[in-house]
Amino acid sequence: MATIETKANSLTGSARWKPRASELWLALNRGQAWFWGLFSPINLLGEIRFSGFDASIWWIDTRLLPQSATWLLLTAWTMFVLAFAIRPKSSVWRQRVTAGLMMATIAISIQNSFVFWRLVDAQRISTNSHIPFSMYVMLFHSMLLSSVVMTRQPRVEPSLSRITRLSVTMAGMLSCLIGFPLAQMKCFGETSYQRKADAVVVLGCRAFADGRLSWPLYERVKAGCKLYQEGVVDKVIFSGGPGDGDIHETEAMRQAAIKLGVSDADIICDRGGWNTRLTAENTAQLFQQHGLRRILAVSHFYHLPRIKLSYHRVGIDVYTVPANMRYKKYLRLTMMREVAALWLYYVRPLAIGK
Repeated sequence: MATIETKANSLTGSARWKPRASELWLALNRGQAWFWGLFSPINLLGEIRFSGFDASIWWIDTRLLPQSATWLLLTAWTMFVLAFAIRPKSSVWRQRVTAGLMMATIAISIQNSFVFWRLVDAQRISTNSHIPFSMYVMLFHSMLLSSVVMTRQPRVEPSLSRITRLSVTMAGMLSCLIGFPLAQMKCFGETSYQRKADAVVVLGCRAFADGRLSWPLYERVKAGCKLYQEGVVDKVIFSGGPGDGDIHETEAMRQAAIKLGVSDADIICDRGGWNTRLTAENTAQLFQQHGLRRILAVSHFYHLPRIKLSYHRVGIDVYTVPANMRYKKYLRLTMMREVAALWLYYVRPLAIGK
């Protein structure tokens, strides 16, 4: 008798857990639906107001499609993903359209991944991360698709409290807000797009009062000088702000570069590069003055997505090259700070109008 009761209780527990797991999965995916559903229209609407604002290329490359088709696809995708985030349960036709749009973005993400692997195989790019960012996009959108399909099942009474479901949804959205830039740093930041160029921009870091370079700054300078020594670039541009003492950051970088074999005549200094945004704005003018067209940018992997974004905002497409990183103290803290910095740079035009 006890055995029968135990089996009954076990079955009941299993039956209770199944809808709870489904609700948790749906709540989690609603969180990421909110993220993607808000990120996409901000890109599209921001581009209308500010040229160079759109960062859709961060997550999906639709350049094989006509621009009108891209806008139509992303606009429709945004509308239906937001509708799913607001109200998952819907009519059959909306579920089918949402699922179809999801499958379209999944297919494009897979195509983007194969393009990435072909470039690696052809040695046009090199990377420490053999999983492209597009594969993460494919994974998350597959998760969303599974929840869209789940909503076709018969409706049952919720077994979790509203607060629990809301908490899981918020956790899903927060994980995307943090995970998206971290994945960018890992996938994009650890990929070298090195190619023949006119110049390389080396972004500054800390220089000590006596003119010595901090380890992170030395690694960046060394990487930029190596490109010069190998004949990849003809000019080296150092950008930074004041050092700890009287010796300016860029002057310390220049002196180190000369010791590493770079001709002083081929060095250009931007003394106003107090931050990444100013570096992009200042060096953009230097490129015009010196007739420099193809540009490489060197920094550490976690910094490169923000560099790419900053140059995109001033209408320049730079090719990023990560510097070696031996000094990894406080790396986790640095990367979390970079997460906040990347989002601040992203929304800055919306906040201050430029």
